[in-house]
Amino acid sequence: MTALHSDTLWGLIITALARLYPARIVQEIIENYEGDKPPFLVSSAFPFRQDKQGQKFYFFPKPLLHADVDIESSDSKQARLQKLQHLKVLKHVRYVSKKVFQQFLCGTLTNEEFVAKAKDSVSYSSFHGIQESTIQHNTISRLTWTTLEVNEKGQLYTSREQFFSKEYGLFFLVRGEQTGYVDSALRLLQHTGFGGGISVGKGVFDVEVEDFSLREPETADRVITLSLYSPTADELRSFGPAKEHMSYDLVFRKGSIGRNISRWHEKDGVLMFREGSVFPSLSRERYGRLIKVRNRGEDLIHDIYHNGMSFHLNLRSPNL
Repeated sequence: MTALHSDTLWGLIITALARLYPARIVQEIIENYEGDKPPFLVSSAFPFRQDKQGQKFYFFPKPLLHADVDIESSDSKQARLQKLQHLKVLKHVRYVSKKVFQQFLCGTLTNEEFVAKAKDSVSYSSFHGIQESTIQHNTISRLTWTTLEVNEKGQLYTSREQFFSKEYGLFFLVRGEQTGYVDSALRLLQHTGFGGGISVGKGVFDVEVEDFSLREPETADRVITLSLYSPTADELRSFGPAKEHMSYDLVFRKGSIGRNISRWHEKDGVLMFREGSVFPSLSRERYGRLIKVRNRGEDLIHDIYHNGMSFHLNLRSPNL
């Protein structure tokens, strides 16, 4: 599945707000991210499944915890082999159910218990709600508006497109004191669409806004991010003394500025921590930063920012 990361979601929301509100309002929203309480934080998008009765089952990213499974302590070669097979299965698990994720948060599920159950329990399985198809296209001449011919041959090409099974969808979490802006942006985006092919009706979606709760531990020594995360220099220094509590994966994000803003600018690349990464708790509400990836000038009338703010939850170690 092509991931819909938090930085892309935030960019879509801010771009939609720029179409709905005066420039000074949007600039004020961005400037408020410098404070201790950002206007709103968004997670990345994750899949859900809805049964015939309308009940939704939510999937969350597998926590990127160290798989501390003692292979050598097993009594037999067969038992050691079984643990190794479970570890192999675990490597390919991308999502866990909400129930399992909450057990991780509260420290009631150890890594070894998770590994032991990963092979057989549907609660621990990966998400399979996306169908992918190869679509054939014709290249159209912009002069004649007919099929383009080169050497008396039509120009065909194919693309891979993804479709949700009808019982599946995506959700993301939002929190903050100004989440109403997100609702306004989504109402616009569901009509205009987003991504490639919106000029031919692709990228549209239905949106539902509802309350959502996750049970977090009252005492916690770590946090887990449900978004991409770019820490400040101060946060990185603070993580150092407790680096044994860090478990993470990295992703490099880059791309172009939207064509409706500029046709010529590439954004500076940003290295970020991936969803599911775990860090020592700094006992604060704000983690991360906005990164300025292009300065205004030439055909850019405003600065361009990349969202590295973390949507994090408290995480309790099993032995705490």
